[in-house]
Amino acid sequence: KFAYNNDGWYSVWKVNGATVTPLKTWTNSSAIVKKGWNTLKVTANGTALKFYINGTRAWSGTDTEFSTGRVGIGMYRDSSSSGTDNRLYVDWATADHSGSG
Repeated sequence: KFAYNNDGWYSVWKVNGATVTPLKTWTNSSAIVKKGWNTLKVTANGTALKFYINGTRAWSGTDTEFSTGRVGIGMYRDSSSSGTDNRLYVDWATADHSGSG
């Protein structure tokens, strides 16, 4: 799971059923455009994982536990958010399983 917020923070998590393990705890990044549009990219080539924000590598590592997985887009909204904070805007999304990374 690649999570980020529009205040400039991101994190990377491994999700296995109900077990959620942080691979990269919440970290501030100047690559994130605060309160604006951001492009997120994740590549998985064999066991190699790479996570990018606006073309800047945020985290990379390896994992041999999973040979398959899922791709999706989601949103978390806490109880104090309101107005436009309640919206998730997606301009475009692609998934490529060709192995080209």
